[in-house]
Amino acid sequence: MLTWTTDSILFHFVSEIKIQDLNGLATSPFEDLSISKKNDDVIELVYTWLDPVRVREKILSREQRSVSCWVFKSEKFICAFSNSESSIAYFMSKLSTIIPTQFERVFPYDYWKKFYYSKNLNWFAKLTSIHIEKKPTSHDATEIKKISIKNITEFELESLFDNNSVTNLTFHMEGNSIFYIDINSVVSFPDTAIENDVFYTLSALIKEMSRKYA
Repeated sequence: MLTWTTDSILFHFVSEIKIQDLNGLATSPFEDLSISKKNDDVIELVYTWLDPVRVREKILSREQRSVSCWVFKSEKFICAFSNSESSIAYFMSKLSTIIPTQFERVFPYDYWKKFYYSKNLNWFAKLTSIHIEKKPTSHDATEIKKISIKNITEFELESLFDNNSVTNLTFHMEGNSIFYIDINSVVSFPDTAIENDVFYTLSALIKEMSRKYA
């Protein structure tokens, strides 16, 4: 089973990726690779390695790191999961050395903002709330505030986007599936989400994002 209960980042690629292309990813005793098919069109990949912890160029220990991903072959997207963006960056850098293609980071937060400002609201999911940055006060030290879309006007929402105050978007899909996109375009899910819902949501998001590359 894929470990998806962490943040995810999307990438687009150009050339075709096949399972046999990925076998060269793990080449040392400090690496482990698991490759399988999620379905006929999606490759499931889990890459684990021991990252050396160095002090004055001396290796004192090794820390295990892991990145899981789904490779959507038809749409040419990768969704990489990890609790560390640096781990994802390392994984993608290594992947680029064995796959003869270019990987481009995808930013669904920015894409959605353009989508919203164009007034083309046929988005596959419904925006239900946002989080904004605010100045702490003596009565409320919280720096982030959640606002329901029901309690804000369209003009107020646009003003918050114009001021770059919005830090996170919360969306609902059919069946009450929930997902989040933060200002850095990291996609995440509630801890209670099940894998099938995560896969369905990301498939829909990638289908939507693939319009950009059509």
